Amino acid sequence: MRVIGTLNDEKKGLTFSLFLHQKGIEHQLEMQPNTDWGSPDYGSSICKIWIQDEDQVEDAIKWYNLFKEHPLDPIFHASQPLAAQDFAVLSSSNRNAPPSPPASSKPTKLAGWENQPMGWMTRGFLIICCLLFLATQLIKSSSTAPNNVAVLSIVSSPVDKTLLYDYPQFYELVDRFIRFYGYEGLENTKDLPNEAQALLQKIEHTPFWQGFYHLALSEGFQNLFQGNFGAPLFEKISEGQVWRLFSPALLHGDIFHLFFNMLWLIVLGKQIEQRMSKGRYLLFILVAGIFSNTAQYLMSGPNFVGFSGILCAMLTFIWVRQQQAPWEGYQLDRLTISFMLIFIIGMALLQSLSFFVEKFFDLGMSPNIANTAHLSGAFIGLLLGRLNFFSWRHT
Repeated sequence: MRVIGTLNDEKKGLTFSLFLHQKGIEHQLEMQPNTDWGSPDYGSSICKIWIQDEDQVEDAIKWYNLFKEHPLDPIFHASQPLAAQDFAVLSSSNRNAPPSPPASSKPTKLAGWENQPMGWMTRGFLIICCLLFLATQLIKSSSTAPNNVAVLSIVSSPVDKTLLYDYPQFYELVDRFIRFYGYEGLENTKDLPNEAQALLQKIEHTPFWQGFYHLALSEGFQNLFQGNFGAPLFEKISEGQVWRLFSPALLHGDIFHLFFNMLWLIVLGKQIEQRMSKGRYLLFILVAGIFSNTAQYLMSGPNFVGFSGILCAMLTFIWVRQQQAPWEGYQLDRLTISFMLIFIIGMALLQSLSFFVEKFFDLGMSPNIANTAHLSGAFIGLLLGRLNFFSWRHT
């Protein structure tokens, strides 16, 4: 099943669909409004013609091209099925004969993607993300750190501890200290018992990975080039907790973060799932998630969450498929794609600007956004979109 063409007029779409029906060519007609604001046909109906049988695609394309050239030819407006005719019968001049009344049989219409049911795998990821967010909010620590004490917010939720990309020994030591001595112990360290003092000393001398970004800010680029990172990487993953490679994508920082990502998961994920086998769709999500998560971890350490790296991969994947295989019928207008790409690139430029401001002016202005996950996700989406392995399969 593939798209052979698009007609920007509903009446023409119905006429041609009826003609294909009379010719015995199995097809579906997908009708939806044109929502591309940059298009001169904005607001008009778009009709996509899907041919169900690959063996009939070649004939359907020939008839489609002839219809585009001669939409008023009586051959396309006959009320009864026509005998087989040579395609050369049509003259090169456009004929002005009025169309005949449509036949009683109606063409099959295919609902637009927004009206089609969501696949169970996309729905599953949506539900999991929402449930994990709810669990994080319900079982997080009720105590809060004083304003004058800089403590990692990571220590507040057992869900985060289990699913973040890494939970290094440094975090565990801080968590243990707060559990036994509270935040007050961090404010008044002089009154702490010897055991607490020893634990603080251990915390101060326990390195943990904070990312290339922090390393470049604090120690310059020389250590980066020499490979002198000064902290262990992948602490929990190296212990066998391999789910952490993907699980940060299922966590979200606040309700707006969750809502925005789940909205785009519905828009993008539903289309991809409709055109792939379940196994390949799951593989796509896993590859995009692991790649973007790992890139973000290497850049900034383990303090990041969100599905947006995968969403950026979906966005660029759909864009590539629209260019390479338009018959697959992915529906995402160019204005939406342009807006999202401008947003991603804009955030990357803002991150670069903040780095130079922090590096040379000692002013903290880094945006709390996983820009590396966005960029790396967009990159892996471009690569996966070029693989025939992830091309559309009708099942």
